[in-house]
Amino acid sequence: MGHILRKILLLFLLTFFGISFGQKDSLTIPAVEAQFPGGQKALLKYLGTNVTDKLGRQNYETPVEKVFVRFYVDIDGKTSDAKIVKTSGHPSIDELLIEAINAMPKWTPAENSKGDKIGQTITLPVSLFPK
Repeated sequence: MGHILRKILLLFLLTFFGISFGQKDSLTIPAVEAQFPGGQKALLKYLGTNVTDKLGRQNYETPVEKVFVRFYVDIDGKTSDAKIVKTSGHPSIDELLIEAINAMPKWTPAENSKGDKIGQTITLPVSLFPK
């Protein structure tokens, strides 16, 4: 069960991950995007372990399809300020996702065209229980 959810989440991340980035304090577009250590597959594994696996096969009255979470990666790679942009409709799921995002291992920070590390706001679409 978890393997199928991870594959679906990976497909969703690969489709949308790169188009949802922006700057927190600047209009500068990073020359190099912030990256989770180990890349998208490692991010999928992290979310699977820290969100999907913890939720298990709970029955929800309304389906959970997509959740959009926005967070900030600072110049040291630390994640913070996670907020739900589009809710799952289930506060417990949203809270677990926020906790997992804020507790992520350090990312490789974004860089500007001069090679300086810069902070980056990321909006991440997450699909937990697709139809």
